[in-house]
Amino acid sequence: MDAETVAIVMALLPAVTLGGLRLAGRRRDARLWWIAAGFAVSWLANVTALAFPPNDRWAPTLVYPVTQVALIATAFWPRRMVLLLVLDLSAIGLAAIVWRGLHAPDVVLHSAASLAVVAIVVDRRDASWLVRGSLLIYFGLGLVAWIPHAMWVHAHPLAHGAAPTYWPYQGVLLAGLLAFSWVCISDE
Repeated sequence: MDAETVAIVMALLPAVTLGGLRLAGRRRDARLWWIAAGFAVSWLANVTALAFPPNDRWAPTLVYPVTQVALIATAFWPRRMVLLLVLDLSAIGLAAIVWRGLHAPDVVLHSAASLAVVAIVVDRRDASWLVRGSLLIYFGLGLVAWIPHAMWVHAHPLAHGAAPTYWPYQGVLLAGLLAFSWVCISDE
């Protein structure tokens, strides 16, 4: 398995961790499963993107953030609020398509979606600080790493995996995934 494949598959780590715990007889709160499903959406988007021609592989980036945030928000919010968030993010996604098109990494929707998760977990002080921290790493620091990566790819459209910003971005995401998986394993 090459390094880029590992970067794609790593999004499944929380779901695999929870599945392994379940097989071992250790049940976890349903909210952790919602969050793990949200992480897994990025795996699905990346795998789907590989089916597109290279110039069109950014199209899934304008779909998956809405789904990902909706699943994660479901762990914290009532369904009605999640629906309103989905409608807001969908409108932002449409505006991003009109403004920037589909042939480069999206920064507008990605930023709005990441900031939505950050706002949710900062607001939910009743949630475990470890869960909140792992989401802040993945979405907060992930956004900080995403923006320079997206800017580099805008300047070099066909060099996504070769970008000097790619592995630092993936490293931040992996740190968030590992932190969340640790939360699942721990008894907090």
